[in-house]
Amino acid sequence: MEHPSTPKLAYSIEEAMAATTLSRPTLWRLAREGKLETRKIGGRVLVPAESLRKLIEGDKLTEGDKLTGFDVL
Repeated sequence: MEHPSTPKLAYSIEEAMAATTLSRPTLWRLAREGKLETRKIGGRVLVPAESLRKLIEGDKLTEGDKLTGFDVL
């Protein structure tokens, strides 16, 4: 269970949908376009909290931030 004072490092797609009010297809489109980072860890796809923050605040991802597909850990 998450401790209330511990910030989330990443969100599941469902949690990202709830946090941003964006639809699943919109989040996947943004990921394909390199505007939203995703990480595949095991069978789960996670969205780093920093990537969501940058998206919502309008910060552009730098070239080093842009992904093509998934980073597999």
